[in-house]
Amino acid sequence: MIQRLNSRLLFLLASLTLVCVCQSNLFAQNAPQFIARKDIKSGERLLAQAGDLIDAAESGNGQLTLTDPEGKAIPIDRNQVAGLEEAIGVLDRLIEKEPKETRLHSARANVWAARGDFEKAIEDATKAIDVSDGKQARLFVNRGVFHSSVGKIDLAIADYVKATHIDPSMHSAYRNLTSAYIAQKEYDKAIEVCNGVLEVDGRNPDHYIQRGVAYRHMEDWDKAVADFTQALELDQDNLAALGSRGFVFYLKGDHASAVKDFDRIVQLQPNDPMAYNNRGYNRYLAGDFRNALSDYNKAVELLPTYATAWQNKAWLLATCPDDAVRNGAQAIAAAQKACDLRKSKVASDLKALAAAYAEHNDFEMAAKHQQEVVGLVEADQKEAETAVLKDYRNKKPFRTSKGSP
Repeated sequence: MIQRLNSRLLFLLASLTLVCVCQSNLFAQNAPQFIARKDIKSGERLLAQAGDLIDAAESGNGQLTLTDPEGKAIPIDRNQVAGLEEAIGVLDRLIEKEPKETRLHSARANVWAARGDFEKAIEDATKAIDVSDGKQARLFVNRGVFHSSVGKIDLAIADYVKATHIDPSMHSAYRNLTSAYIAQKEYDKAIEVCNGVLEVDGRNPDHYIQRGVAYRHMEDWDKAVADFTQALELDQDNLAALGSRGFVFYLKGDHASAVKDFDRIVQLQPNDPMAYNNRGYNRYLAGDFRNALSDYNKAVELLPTYATAWQNKAWLLATCPDDAVRNGAQAIAAAQKACDLRKSKVASDLKALAAAYAEHNDFEMAAKHQQEVVGLVEADQKEAETAVLKDYRNKKPFRTSKGSP
């Protein structure tokens, strides 16, 4: 399979590393479940002020359970809080009474964000800054996250930089700043930020992971692996570091090492379909075809809508150099599943389907679907895909070799 089409397999593997690149929090405060309608107390102790975001658990009988700072579960009445659908109205009324209360504007911004309206979240985050003393770093981090969410990365960077100036010890601001620089492909700046943070917080694996991601984007594989390895020395079961290092091993062609990292993820998360698919694909590239097939089967068992795993399974069954592994009928079924899931709009799904029909000796259908591939791929891929089409018309099936996608 030609390199550009093979890149579709990178997307899945890469998605496992995205946890390293994303904002340190979706919102500066966790997505709220409820808003306090009024002050909530336990005896004389104030648990939450009116308008505070509350992360509480349903406990039945119209009650919620709120965990206090000491970790004690405190039951509260459901009528004391409002859900997200009512929260804006509650906050509107509170802000009308206290228009200069920073906390309330910030809370409303987080509610808008939780509801997916980031433009309104930005408006309220800006109001929170305007009515504050301008010295609360978290307010700028909040707004920076919202700016990032609508693709305004330059504005997000400005907010994160401002936050670091206000509070040089606020590590979440540095993490978000690094993420923003990576999103802008300003990898040198991302590395510079990480270097500075590591000087004062060298025991935090997140900083090594972020720097490793920047090195990966720069294709400096060895430095990326070194950073992910350092993160794992600090936290041996860090999933982001394992997935990121496994991905870089894959990019380096060190599939045996990649298998080990994804194998560890499978041990830690035995119901993670992506981990099985990623391990399976590296096993396939290492020539361990039977175990690769087993991994693909497990991936689609755990997640039947996992189109890429269906495609990988189909490609293995259709093109494997091991005669005992190939199965045209099963390959057709798997490839058709991938095509159905993605509406036959992905060239590599159709390529797998064409190869499956060729393995099943139905070269007419193989040529039909390969012609669709030729119509979908970019101009620089058409020559190679047309050559495959010619093979099918000459009744020649597609075969891969060990170590080749």
